[in-house]
Amino acid sequence: MKEERFLPAKGKIAEDRRILKRVENLFKRDEALKNEKIDISVVSGEVFLDGEVRDKTLIKRAEKLVRSIKGVKKIVNSLSVPVRRSISDEDIEDAATKIIKERNLSVNVSVRNGILKIFGSVSTLKEKKTIETYFKSLPVKRIENQIKIEPPFPVNDFALESLLFDALRELKIFHLRVKVLNKIAYIKGNVESEEEKKAVVDRASEVPGVLGVVNGIVSRGDRSKDVEIENKISEILKDRMFTKDNISFFSVGGVVFLEGEVTNPSSLYAIEEKVGKISGVRKVINRLIGVIR
Repeated sequence: MKEERFLPAKGKIAEDRRILKRVENLFKRDEALKNEKIDISVVSGEVFLDGEVRDKTLIKRAEKLVRSIKGVKKIVNSLSVPVRRSISDEDIEDAATKIIKERNLSVNVSVRNGILKIFGSVSTLKEKKTIETYFKSLPVKRIENQIKIEPPFPVNDFALESLLFDALRELKIFHLRVKVLNKIAYIKGNVESEEEKKAVVDRASEVPGVLGVVNGIVSRGDRSKDVEIENKISEILKDRMFTKDNISFFSVGGVVFLEGEVTNPSSLYAIEEKVGKISGVRKVINRLIGVIR
């Protein structure tokens, strides 16, 4: 039976607390940031920044300070600068409603404190993103796109993989690999140009039911952290413990998929643990199957 597990990091909670304390101390000691109201949270090494600051330079400054901290895997920077608005929420909502009518969109909007929320349902990720662009010209703090992706037919991860393979084959770009987890498409491969890379992502976004695309495609001249991760996994698999196993792997954006068969029960967990310790690995999806021969 196939099983998906997430690798538990030892001392993860304690490490998150250490990072949080370090960020708080850096901000308190920084002359430019000490009086700003910034909400900070840390989850599995990912630092989330939220709130409002006086100007855009402080947004970059806050992120730079966080990047200097050892152990930070990712920064989600949602800091914003207050919009000095002479236009009311009602006026913005009226303007948004006009856009909806002009473009004959099947969505609804609401505006509160300068934040525009979009509601509705579409079949594809591309439609969802395109609709958001229509409202970019409005004087809002930010846009929260809450449109749901609801395909006209039921799909699961395996069905989406098949649909994606068919869709990408039309581009005649070969050597692409696709995995789907929770309806998020992870795409990996090599292409000749940035234009081809964009074409692949656009085409994947047109497949009904795909909720997101993680782009692990490398164009000529690019450097890829995923390639480094896969090279290290190859070295791990040379260990005598795994020589009788049939293990394949796939890394996109630091998310590693392990698939295949293992004959030794201890291998099932040992490979997961070793891969999880590789620098740059954010998550391990273990789909290995134990077999008796």
